[in-house]
Amino acid sequence: MHTAVVRHVHQQQQQQLHTLCPPALCALRLWLSMAIFEVPPFPLSARVLLVMMMDSVDCRMHPSVALTERTPAYCSTYQYQRADKLCDLAVYAYLLVRTLRGAFAHSRLQQLILVGLFAFRVVGSVLFLKYPQHGRVWFTRFPDVFREVLLFFSVLHDLRIKNVPPALLLGVVAVLCGAKWCVEHSFHMSRE
Repeated sequence: MHTAVVRHVHQQQQQQLHTLCPPALCALRLWLSMAIFEVPPFPLSARVLLVMMMDSVDCRMHPSVALTERTPAYCSTYQYQRADKLCDLAVYAYLLVRTLRGAFAHSRLQQLILVGLFAFRVVGSVLFLKYPQHGRVWFTRFPDVFREVLLFFSVLHDLRIKNVPPALLLGVVAVLCGAKWCVEHSFHMSRE
């Protein structure tokens, strides 16, 4: 009897945790991402990479510091995925604005590519949020290649490579898009 009561209380606490933590987790992720991005001594590519890594820590944290139940089952729920996608949009919108005003202010083509890929990401996220019954299909039709292209442009910035021919730049972006689509397709369709 005592074990059943303890188990029931624990389950209620976990349900409360699930409903309270996504906004707190998103706020923490956004704040940490901003703090990481604003640290001047690191190259831009290192800062972008660290912010990208923040996306994967919430379901992989040590239990003593975890803000969510870290089970694969919870991390696959619509509630978690919804909060995660909204948080991703907030973090990457911040990165987009900061890099367009800063590192990529000189390159109109890079700006257009990043804005276009971010808009592509927004469309995919909105469709996922509006039609959750189709779930992972949206991740394969609208793969998040914004991060990889932002990282590529950041490496070019760090290496001070500015005069990349537009055809070459677009070619590399196309290869990154194709590779990301293949990865997303194999990852998400294998789970359907």
